[in-house]
Amino acid sequence: DHRDLHSFPTRRSSDLYEESIKGTDGIYTDEKNILLTSAYADCVPLFFYEPSKKLIGLAHAGWKGTVKNIGGNMVQHWVEKEKVNPKNILVTIGPAIGACCYVVDDRVIDKVNNVITDDFKPYEVLQNNQYKLDLKALNYYLLLESGIQNENITISSFCTSCDEGNFFSHRRDKGTTGRMLSFIGFTK
Repeated sequence: DHRDLHSFPTRRSSDLYEESIKGTDGIYTDEKNILLTSAYADCVPLFFYEPSKKLIGLAHAGWKGTVKNIGGNMVQHWVEKEKVNPKNILVTIGPAIGACCYVVDDRVIDKVNNVITDDFKPYEVLQNNQYKLDLKALNYYLLLESGIQNENITISSFCTSCDEGNFFSHRRDKGTTGRMLSFIGFTK
């Protein structure tokens, strides 16, 4: 669920999930020795890096955050507030549930169709009211639309649902599962 995007110019940390920053799907910093983290179990982790300004960011993109363009919001925020050229931003789309395992209904696809053009369809129609949605492809498309260069985007091929030995999956495990931790930081 896309809520707010926050920057943290001062230190704030938590050792417990229950004490973490609530209502936030995107964070970034330009401070050294800070580790940005977020927890996932099928949603798409987006990792951002701008080398010249030493900015790092992390966004959590479930289907709601994706259609509300959390990745594009990070880019827009950096352009407006940090004076970054989007052509300099590097992005990695991390492991997440793949189209092979992510079936959604008309309610979700209607929201997806509101943010794409007719030329791009990040889903396959299975049957009436059933679609295989590729959240990684949709995030990729929205990042390109926000000004990120194709060559600056890396996409993980891992599906969190298929690869049971390495990933937790909310869908596969029917809601009773752990979480993966995505993280980004720098020391120099």
